[in-house]
Amino acid sequence: MPGVKDGRPRGAAEVLASHPKAWEVVREFEMVLRRGEHADSASLAVNVASVLSVIVLATCKGGGETVDTAVRSVGRYLTEASKTSGFLVGNITRRVMKLVREIFADPDPEFSIKENLRNATSLFLDDMNEALTSMMENAAVAEQIHSDEVILTFGWSTTVEKLLKEAAKKRRFELIVAENSPECAGQGLARALASEAKLNVTLIPDVAIFAVMPRVHKVLLEAEAVMANGTMLAPSGTLLVATAARYYAKPILFCAELYKLTPSFPHNSMSVSYLQHPAEILRYEIASQMPNVDVLNPAFDHVPSELVSLLLTDSGVHSPLSYLPPSPEILRRGGFTTVRLTTALQAHTAVGMLWPNNASCST
Repeated sequence: MPGVKDGRPRGAAEVLASHPKAWEVVREFEMVLRRGEHADSASLAVNVASVLSVIVLATCKGGGETVDTAVRSVGRYLTEASKTSGFLVGNITRRVMKLVREIFADPDPEFSIKENLRNATSLFLDDMNEALTSMMENAAVAEQIHSDEVILTFGWSTTVEKLLKEAAKKRRFELIVAENSPECAGQGLARALASEAKLNVTLIPDVAIFAVMPRVHKVLLEAEAVMANGTMLAPSGTLLVATAARYYAKPILFCAELYKLTPSFPHNSMSVSYLQHPAEILRYEIASQMPNVDVLNPAFDHVPSELVSLLLTDSGVHSPLSYLPPSPEILRRGGFTTVRLTTALQAHTAVGMLWPNNASCST
């Protein structure tokens, strides 16, 4: 098999040995991932799609199986390089693999295979670039923020920032931003929305979240990934916000583009998280005085689907539970579960199931 050598999957360097220019593109992007230089998840998704498009066009002369092997190998290679964005890289890889298989299965006879792939990947990149814009323009998403409401958000997110700026053009509301210590990324969001959107913004420390929650009408957060059981993978500290909101029965809205939906299940709270350096939360001078204390600094929290009221995507507003697939017993009977999947979510779930041998790109 082209993708296997001596019983093990071929690595990206081995697969692209005869394509040095494509391998150079992969290596340059790998360094960007390892240094964490990507600005946000939207730009990262576009960049991953761009790199994989280069791989597709470079290897298309070898046939569909060769392209499939190359994209899979590069996807796994980039996933290992991106510890905190592995799910996103894996999701984009699966979608590119599905796109490639569709083109080779049913190409347009008026064009060559390479031209077919170039046109398809170009349209795919356009869709990726327009995902965030589509969310901003979706009427159902825009209706979630009303006049004179008090919105609470946590830290900084490009998606949340643009959504709030778009809402501020049509209605006035108050915003409370928890700073997300120790990075204090919320300070930048508060500054941008107060100066550019002219919103009434209140910046609070994380310890004040529970105290201000009674004043809040709804909570707006961003998910790094949406797991197959509806669990949201979000920056560390998000679970604190969601738990406080649930205690006071406040609606919790999560923003996530469709490319963040992943077929993986979180078997436990640490199985899909990433431990960052403990020096970010505890200085070495203090830690050295506590030799018997283990300091854990997880990058993500798991927010269970039962804590999430709505999921805002570029295809509209959904319940996180609508992502749950039908049970095997229901499928055998030919029926459906009481909670139906929307068309967009069904399509994305199908993409995720294309990964060969049940092997996730993030593992």
